[in-house]
Amino acid sequence: MPPKNKQTTSSTKKSTRLVKSAIYRPKRSASSKFIDKSVSKKSSRKGIPKKHQKDYLSLGDHLEELRWRLISVVFTIIGLSILSFIFSSHIHSFLIEPYLNLSSEKLLLQNVYGSIEVLIKISITLGISLSLPICLSLLWRFVTPALSSRIAWLGHLAMASSACLFWAGMAVAWFYIFPLALKFLFEDTLIRGVSPQTTVEKYYSFLFLLHIGSGLMFQMPLIVIFLGWIGILSVEWHKRKWKFLVLVVLILTAVLTPPDPLSQIILSGLLLFLYICSVFIVWLIEKTKYPKP
Repeated sequence: MPPKNKQTTSSTKKSTRLVKSAIYRPKRSASSKFIDKSVSKKSSRKGIPKKHQKDYLSLGDHLEELRWRLISVVFTIIGLSILSFIFSSHIHSFLIEPYLNLSSEKLLLQNVYGSIEVLIKISITLGISLSLPICLSLLWRFVTPALSSRIAWLGHLAMASSACLFWAGMAVAWFYIFPLALKFLFEDTLIRGVSPQTTVEKYYSFLFLLHIGSGLMFQMPLIVIFLGWIGILSVEWHKRKWKFLVLVVLILTAVLTPPDPLSQIILSGLLLFLYICSVFIVWLIEKTKYPKP
């Protein structure tokens, strides 16, 4: 009899080594009900009161939740990409307008399957861009149960800001940088006797590179604020190194944009303005965390 009691107590101790999760909270969101069905059979745990069983998950249940969230991310991207593919011909007509305004020649088709390749690239790029806030929110909600409500709220704010900054960078590239780049390459630097014409594959490669690069560069304020919040890049550090950061911004904009001084000035000016705003936010964070006596 004594060995059996030891065995039961040891099994009870093993069963109680569980981790808190937000899946089984009493107030569940509609998105988590699908996950509840897949792991509801595993939520019955020995050694835990029934009223608290819904507040705990094992490591396997957490991996199951992560799996379903990753599947949701993939299906979100695929769904929005398919939706974009349905309207891809209209989107293509809209995206080639800057080229048609500069050249009377049509875009050339380099490969036999070039049209399908271009439409697929347009669909996937738009699908990823449109699903960015949804995917970030799904992945962040997997981490929030281990964080305080304040950190979780700040994380949601950072995810929304990241998506807005990415779209803002793409909008700046579309309305200002891309038309100026095409005008500089197809008119200002065009040699005599040459007609401005290119293939549709190279046109979209240049378009995607410029827009995605601009969207990624607009993530700089979030990186500066995050590094300042955790204490790596303080305001004093920025006071000493700001000249090097300005040089880095100018080099990156020179690489990203074509050899057009106006487009480089626009992009670098916006990035430097965002950098100043982010340093000001870091100063506010330091003033709040370390108030002067």
